[in-house]
Amino acid sequence: MLSFKRLGSLVSVLVVGVAAGLILPAAGCTGGYDVNEVLRQLVEDRGLDTGETTVTVRISNQTAGYEEQLTLRIDGLEEVFTCPADEMVCDYILTEIPDLIEAIEEQRYDEDGGYGGGRVLEGQDAFILDQNDYRPGSIILYQLGVEAAEVRVL
Repeated sequence: MLSFKRLGSLVSVLVVGVAAGLILPAAGCTGGYDVNEVLRQLVEDRGLDTGETTVTVRISNQTAGYEEQLTLRIDGLEEVFTCPADEMVCDYILTEIPDLIEAIEEQRYDEDGGYGGGRVLEGQDAFILDQNDYRPGSIILYQLGVEAAEVRVL
């Protein structure tokens, strides 16, 4: 997990990146730019890059009061990643670059451990990623909530 200081720095980098993404079009810059690439460059410039031999799995828990559990199949092996209700964002650094990452299912549990819902993600193309979708140093962001689930690569 990232330390609070590094997480605070990362949050400020993301805020600057989002602001830059909003300001560029308003300033008349119409050239093609990739917001994810701008964010990646800001992270690298501030020394927060996770490295050339890692990929970060980030869970954004958007279900207030519920723990999120995400089951991923990484190169054929299943692993459960948990994001407690009080953390809301959880990072897991994979120390090797996998060939294939498949989301299998997402489940929510209340503070007493009672099942609060979930969804099956297995077989959905949007939740199957390979090395064409990410690169060393990438952050694979799973946004999980009651209404929707999505994955983005930063």
